[in-house]
Amino acid sequence: MSTININTATKEELMGIRDIGEARANLIIKARKIKGTLTLEDLKMIEGVPNTIWDPLIRKYKTKLIIAEQDKVHSKRENMKEVEDLKVTFEKQLRCKSAEIEECLAELQQTKDNLHREMEKDQLEREKSQKELISENIQITQEMSELQHQYESTMAEKEGDFSGRMENVKH
Repeated sequence: MSTININTATKEELMGIRDIGEARANLIIKARKIKGTLTLEDLKMIEGVPNTIWDPLIRKYKTKLIIAEQDKVHSKRENMKEVEDLKVTFEKQLRCKSAEIEECLAELQQTKDNLHREMEKDQLEREKSQKELISENIQITQEMSELQHQYESTMAEKEGDFSGRMENVKH
């Protein structure tokens, strides 16, 4: 007899168990549909199947006949394997995401450095322009002062000439 899980076996597989014919296989399947997962106590409560057949079957075929309690141990092992597989998968994904984050951080740092350099360059250009404007302002102020001085000198000369002519006209 190959390993049979009472809770998942087909009718034909159930009929392969000693003392289980077609009628009893149908009763087991019906009980499974009603109850879900069957335990040894559930099997003993199935009407139409003598409760005395199960203990000897379990003793004789305990490694070949899987019922709910044994299935839970098997499921727990499978679940642990799945958890380990998920853990490995998540760790790989985490490493991948960490690498992506590191790459993004490096790009951000590069962008920050570039921006800082551009800001320093702009600051130097602004300072240079400011110095040029101050120099031009000083030069324009000096030129205006010279022009004003020339104007005043020219006006004083013309005023002197005008006053002299007026004197001549009066005399």
